[in-house]
Amino acid sequence: MASATLDGTNKLVSTGLPAPIAYALLFVACGLYFRMISVLMVAMFMSIIVLGLAMIVTYQESILYIPVIQGWRTPADNPPGYQEPSQQRLQYQDVYFTTHDGVKIHGWFIPAPRGALESAVLSGYKPATLLFCHENAGNIGLRIPEFAKVHQAMRVNQLVFDYRGYGFSDTKPPTEAGLVADALAAYEWIQQRAAADEAGPIDPSKVVVVGRSLGGAVAIALCAELGRRRRKQQENEEGGRLAGEGGVPHGPAGLVVENSFTSISDMVDAKFPILNVPLFKAKFLRLKWDSLSAIQELDLPMLLLGSKRDEIVPAHQMHQLRDAAGAKLPFPAA
Repeated sequence: MASATLDGTNKLVSTGLPAPIAYALLFVACGLYFRMISVLMVAMFMSIIVLGLAMIVTYQESILYIPVIQGWRTPADNPPGYQEPSQQRLQYQDVYFTTHDGVKIHGWFIPAPRGALESAVLSGYKPATLLFCHENAGNIGLRIPEFAKVHQAMRVNQLVFDYRGYGFSDTKPPTEAGLVADALAAYEWIQQRAAADEAGPIDPSKVVVVGRSLGGAVAIALCAELGRRRRKQQENEEGGRLAGEGGVPHGPAGLVVENSFTSISDMVDAKFPILNVPLFKAKFLRLKWDSLSAIQELDLPMLLLGSKRDEIVPAHQMHQLRDAAGAKLPFPAA
């Protein structure tokens, strides 16, 4: 630890440790050498650090997934105006669907405004359907005012749903694979609803997946999974085999991602720089959400929206997603 020179990754060149850890160790070593601090103080200091790290490792899912805020677990617990879409003058249908691993998911289907649907009947041009994947905190009821704005401004159908462990969905603990399964079940519900009611409001070829923050990672992972299924289906058809279970009649028409992150590993570096130790993260970080890799698999129209004033996700991570997706248009100032 002779050198305290920092390289471009905020690590001491001579040690490879994150700067906060290296400086803390340097402080302790100097304190012991010059007898400014006792061994007991060092032991207490190290115990606090180890305890803090153990709590972060143990409860990392609880840090990311926050189904209950201010005591509001389900939409029924929310304040008036946030309990059901009708409180914002939206027509809606309560829907439930079951994931491939047997979890029951709750959502709301909000059809496009009546005028848009009447025009669709006359012209044969059905509105698009947005599949919305929400952020990490709270249930879908807390987003009802946003659904109302989309309803009025964009005149589209909306399917919004709560992940497992959230809202009226089953209380099974959220996991990365589980949330992707939830979104996949929601997408399949749209396709099945369209097939069952061909004269209804849904065009199965015009489904746009939308996600914000954690929901952006869910949306990217969903589109990547659907893309893999489509490619496998095409390979089976070219080889003269039946597509079988898991086939995707229609892939997403587009993807919208708002203020999401590149990966949980990168978010750990940004929010907990003391944990920026590759071996530590490889062994103890269960959460992945590697959107930076997944978005490179996608071949569909994308709209990526980022804000320089996001208080959680560093703005440069949305730029990294844009570059990985191959989109070269610059972000507008936000």
